[in-house]
Amino acid sequence: MEAITRFIENNFGLSFLIAVLFVAAVLSGIVWLTIWCIKVISKNKELDKKITNLPCSDHKESIGKHAGKLDDIATSLGKIQGQVELLVKLSTASPTKPLIYATSDYSEKHSPRKLNENGIDLYMKVKGKSFLSENETFLLEEIAKLNPKTALDVENFSLAVLRGNSDKDIFNPLKDWVYTAPIQTIKKADGSTMQKDVSLDDVLFVLSIPLRDTYLEKHPELKII
Repeated sequence: MEAITRFIENNFGLSFLIAVLFVAAVLSGIVWLTIWCIKVISKNKELDKKITNLPCSDHKESIGKHAGKLDDIATSLGKIQGQVELLVKLSTASPTKPLIYATSDYSEKHSPRKLNENGIDLYMKVKGKSFLSENETFLLEEIAKLNPKTALDVENFSLAVLRGNSDKDIFNPLKDWVYTAPIQTIKKADGSTMQKDVSLDDVLFVLSIPLRDTYLEKHPELKII
């Protein structure tokens, strides 16, 4: 290399030699920079390919299983939350009264329980059909939160949902009716009559029976054939 530079210097001059060395350095730098860029681009392409293929086949199935479990956990937590909220409402709304009537002046006592003449009369007076129709979606969703397993569960939960949510504004017309209603004449099973002051619990019980039937119509798998 030294002999070559001396030859160029002796025959072409020092300026030419410097120019040659400069060009050589520039060309070497361009070649090095080109090689470096090619390597970087190749690595980026490999990284993009790996990212595009994520998750890999080995982990995709495992991730899918865990995602399904998380969905199940979220569903279960939602049901538990609904049950806890209802129990809290019931414990504060009317703690001294039983949740479910053993017997009622407004229903026949055989199972499945049905409204008797008194119950049908009260149902019509409080415009129960309109109330249940206007609030059907909300009430049925509240029952579903409790995850009933049998028709009896639906019957019990229907009354529980009505009582547990009776603090909501949608129940105000029913409360106004109870507040202004005169004493009702009730027909007893033996044919005699009695006078009774209707309570909100009486009204909610009467509403719970057709609400139960509506839920069971939409969930025939719970019906007893």
